[in-house]
Amino acid sequence: MDPATGGWARLKQRMEYVLDERGERVPLTDPETGRQKTDKRGRRQWKRTSVSLNPLDRKAKLKALRESWADTCNALLDETERIDHRSLEDQGSDLEPTIHEGYAARAIERAGGVSERCQTNREIRRSNRLLTAIRDELGRIFDRLGELFAARIRRLRPRQTQPGPAEPNWRYFEGDARRQLEADRADHTAALRGKLMDARADVRNREEWWRSHGTKEFEAARQIIDVALKASREARDANIFKRGRLLRNAEQVAGEQSARLRMAVPWLEDTAIPSDWDQASRFRMRTTKAIHDHDMKPRTDLVAELEKQLEQAERAGNERPSPEQVKALALRMAEQRERAEDPTQDMNRPEPSGDEPLDLSEPEDLGESGPFEERSTPNKTKADLLREIRQRADRRTGQQEAEQRQIDPWSAQPPQRRGHGR
Repeated sequence: MDPATGGWARLKQRMEYVLDERGERVPLTDPETGRQKTDKRGRRQWKRTSVSLNPLDRKAKLKALRESWADTCNALLDETERIDHRSLEDQGSDLEPTIHEGYAARAIERAGGVSERCQTNREIRRSNRLLTAIRDELGRIFDRLGELFAARIRRLRPRQTQPGPAEPNWRYFEGDARRQLEADRADHTAALRGKLMDARADVRNREEWWRSHGTKEFEAARQIIDVALKASREARDANIFKRGRLLRNAEQVAGEQSARLRMAVPWLEDTAIPSDWDQASRFRMRTTKAIHDHDMKPRTDLVAELEKQLEQAERAGNERPSPEQVKALALRMAEQRERAEDPTQDMNRPEPSGDEPLDLSEPEDLGESGPFEERSTPNKTKADLLREIRQRADRRTGQQEAEQRQIDPWSAQPPQRRGHGR
């Protein structure tokens, strides 16, 4: 869009001069002679580059739009429902992705037929739901087996003669602690990503402000340098009889304006304005860039620091929490559970020092059966457990497909059409 007219921009790109590290234009040289090229009128030629005026031409812009859309949706959705703009491969998931259906396949479904592409996607979704359900059920079984194993260990280990304060059974909360740590890392990464987006938006807004307004130091420096440029231009364009006097006047004006520039911009390193017009023009470009970089430095430094922190957070998010972190959080969860069940324990229990031995003795009221033995039949084999898992997963998948057919307009059984009279 053209900001001046508010309509479509007439140009999609523009040509700009290529500048070196000092902010000066790069000459266009002839590879054969090594000299700077000139046009038919004898004017020197400079390197130029094409700059796109449409931000949607950049892939990074499209990725930022997708990420911003996902963050906005997640801020409005319930915590149990999350949207991830990344592909399954980028997420590190081994679920099978669906294929592109297209309008033709969906038209077949709306007409009452069965499209191969839509049927393939339904089978992929069903297998993914089945795999997720099996993993959830296996996770619950492993948690139960872990607690049962801990109870067996406590029964086999001899009782201590003088038992001290027993450590809470943190193994029961190990899975919850690991998931909580991963969720905290994800929240921290999301918060850093939001701060980085805000910092980048601040940089873009400041750049737009610079292009339209500038700053007080920039305006003061520009006016001071323009006075010296005017005097040097008069000396350059004067005839041979006036040139000497005007050159001395340009040197005097450049010295006076340099002193004014040092007072107006005291942090500027180079404040000596040349008396030559070409050198003064380049000095004006360098000063403009220096003032711009000085004004943008706090914002660009903040963006760089947030990018570094985000990279570290994403690298840490890809790693599993350490066993020490999981145990510390699981212990806190177990202690909170015990305090909730018996508030008087806080008054009788001494503060742990961290050097006490682990108490694996059997509780008095545990009895002969483990914590999960009464909920499962001891005669069940591994095949029986796997068969029960598949039956539960099939029931869940059937319920989800029934609910999906009620709300999915592209399902295999579309609602019956009502007749319309002419």
